[in-house]
Amino acid sequence: MNRKCKQYLLKKFLVRIDFDQAQDIDVDNAIQKVRDKFFDDGYKLFQNVVPLTSIQQESGFSPNGDSQFIPPVSIINETVREYLFKKELQSIKFSNKYLIIEDLINNDYKGSKSYSQLIYCLMDAIHKENAYITLTRIGLRKFDSLIFKEINNINMYFDSKVFNQRDSLLKYQNFGNIISDASSKISIISQEKSCKGNIITEIQTGEYTETRNDTGEISKTGQAIQAILDIDIYKDSFENIESFTDYILNIYNLLNEESYSIYKSALTEKFYNSLLNGTVNDSNILGGVYDVQYCE
Repeated sequence: MNRKCKQYLLKKFLVRIDFDQAQDIDVDNAIQKVRDKFFDDGYKLFQNVVPLTSIQQESGFSPNGDSQFIPPVSIINETVREYLFKKELQSIKFSNKYLIIEDLINNDYKGSKSYSQLIYCLMDAIHKENAYITLTRIGLRKFDSLIFKEINNINMYFDSKVFNQRDSLLKYQNFGNIISDASSKISIISQEKSCKGNIITEIQTGEYTETRNDTGEISKTGQAIQAILDIDIYKDSFENIESFTDYILNIYNLLNEESYSIYKSALTEKFYNSLLNGTVNDSNILGGVYDVQYCE
């Protein structure tokens, strides 16, 4: 579990639960029951009408073999009335079609249990309004990133099966300041846990400067690399649902465990152990490593 690590790379967290058969009145009543709790926790509440899109073409790669990434094509076929809770860098979107929790992480990660509580509160409230709600998809997405010096250091931190040093060097030479490493996208199907997912990597480059403490003069400049690891994992088939909200939390925990297992395997053993023990102290690392402020 990620709570065992004393340091982390997580920059963005997103969980999405899609469902059918709910009505606007169910959402309205659920919000009425839980909003005081959210207000007490410092959230502000907004209401919007937003477009609901349907994917007509799945994202993938060009069939001509040139590794060009093709984004999904979507069309707007309806609108949905959405409640939005906002607090600092966290947003919670709730409608009769979905619950989306999105959190931008600085140095204040509170652990996966804090999201479990939000999921339980809202999904339990709407299910009590309408017991005929059916799940269509539960997804979890995590963005981790690390900023370090020089592209040839990449496999000090990330396993070569995810970020290949040779390929990354070639792409840097070919494309210059921004590398979109879409060709290393990996699709995942876990038969044992009946979930699916994708790993997408991206590399962005820039420059760093070092200054003298006594004079403030620039003493050194060099290449800065930001490696982004995007783990998207989900489940879209459901069976034997007895306790609706507990079932959702069990799936969420399963996806969280699977996502963390992928994250762990994407790092080199040495770097992972340093994060685990809170001992990352590497002069090549320019940013992206945070100390855990909260233990579950």
